[in-house]
Amino acid sequence: MLLRSLAVLAAANVLNNRIAPRLAPLTSAAATAALVAMARRSGLT
Repeated sequence: MLLRSLAVLAAANVLNNRIAPRLAPLTSAAATAALVAMARRSGLT
């Protein structure tokens, strides 16, 4: 779980800073949704 979360954060960071800075709000929202979904799947409420 921790490694997957770090991978999501790293991918969002690369997208926001290197590849598509204009899409930073969208990629940040997508990363947040992915992290929340992963947490809920793990049993957090």
